[in-house]
Amino acid sequence: MEKFLEKVRKDYSESSLFNDEPPLEPFSLFSSWLSDALSLSTGPDKIILEPNAMALATSTKDGIPSVRFVLLKDFNEAGFSFFTNTESQKGQEINENPRVALAIYWEPLERQVRISGSVSKLSREDSESYFRKRPLGAQVAASISKQSIPLDSIDDFRARFFEEERDTILNSKTVPFPENWGGYRVSPEMIEFWKGRTSRVHERLRYKKDKSGVWSWEWLQP
Repeated sequence: MEKFLEKVRKDYSESSLFNDEPPLEPFSLFSSWLSDALSLSTGPDKIILEPNAMALATSTKDGIPSVRFVLLKDFNEAGFSFFTNTESQKGQEINENPRVALAIYWEPLERQVRISGSVSKLSREDSESYFRKRPLGAQVAASISKQSIPLDSIDDFRARFFEEERDTILNSKTVPFPENWGGYRVSPEMIEFWKGRTSRVHERLRYKKDKSGVWSWEWLQP
């Protein structure tokens, strides 16, 4: 296996990041890249299955890290939003240490985005508004799950899920909004755009925000 991994290598060949200078702020570029990724997630040939998947890295107050994938559900100049169980491991770690990092990789486009900053909870109104837009099954699962808690039997959990879903449908019930579920927004202080290039001479463009909220950019060595 080790010898096989040594031979795994891809040479990047897509075009450069820019023909002209980068924009003064990072959000227009991120929007453009996300649009490109979304365009490859539709149609008969879905090259990118989840263009909004992003790795979220959190850590405890003692600096013990953990990482997992979540789904980007909104973004603007205020930040990047996702939703989850607030009592999960990531929720607990966010409570202990609100410094987080995100990473998004669109392999067919040979592009990566890294984001770091602080995270805060969205309002209950925003969280419940999005919750009601989710499919019924996702609402039921969120309402009964104690995410990250050890499970005695996956079969018992599934049986409970199907029972709750069936009861909700048959009785035209509304799934109660879980008190331990909601949204978070990552307010970025650094955003780096990475573009794969031939011979590993990759292009890296880093934006940083100063204390007054003004963005500046610089190129980094590959």
